[in-house]
Amino acid sequence: MSPPTLYSLNPATKQVTTVHSFPSGGGNLFGIGEYGDEVFVVVAGTNLWTVDFRESPPDIKNSVSVNEAQMLNGVTKLHDEAVLIAESGRGTVWRLETNAGNAVIAQQLPEQASPPGGFAIGVNGVRVRDGYLYWTNTNGRAFYRVQIDAETGTASEGAAVEKIAEFDVIVDDFAFDEAGNAYIATANANTVLRVAPDGSVSTLIGSISELTVAGATAAKFGRRPEDQDILYVVTNGGQTGPVNGVTEGGKVVAVNTSTDAA
Repeated sequence: MSPPTLYSLNPATKQVTTVHSFPSGGGNLFGIGEYGDEVFVVVAGTNLWTVDFRESPPDIKNSVSVNEAQMLNGVTKLHDEAVLIAESGRGTVWRLETNAGNAVIAQQLPEQASPPGGFAIGVNGVRVRDGYLYWTNTNGRAFYRVQIDAETGTASEGAAVEKIAEFDVIVDDFAFDEAGNAYIATANANTVLRVAPDGSVSTLIGSISELTVAGATAAKFGRRPEDQDILYVVTNGGQTGPVNGVTEGGKVVAVNTSTDAA
């Protein structure tokens, strides 16, 4: 089996570059999130790495190990010196202070835990937006938010958890557009769903019987003027759920959300 590897992709040229191969015994790569200009946190098992693309080659360091965690997953920037990280296995959200290398539990809410039974995957994708933490609960098949303290990432005193939408499929990572629509990858359902601010749900692309975004696991909008409406969807090629018996390699699919065309 190949080691967990981080790649970079140039959307214009479609050129793929290997950034770094992580230790094979350190766990699979899950979340990645940018907290400073060209500086990222990468989750590899219970190890949190920083990758600084301002250097050439990138400066890569093991920031901290969270040995008690069970399946660290999605990452989102809290502020310039901290990120929040989903722990899917136990249903918690950690805060990593990037300069100090300290990791502590910031949230542990019932809505972040996986329902009983089966392999526990609760809180998964996480995003901080306009004073709220938004998250998907994979096995809970729902999308939530709660108001948070901007410094610590803890739920604000007296804040109630709001369920924005629920689904009939499992859900994974997601991204927001400028209008506040959330685009949620649905893993083995092979789709990306659009959740409007009012909670209404529609399908952006894909279907259970298509390979278009088979095993969609993550989504991110471009940040250049020419691709700010382009949603980049990462897939696993149906490796965990073959499509009509067929699998393929993982890929990145560019979806124009202004036209819904791949």
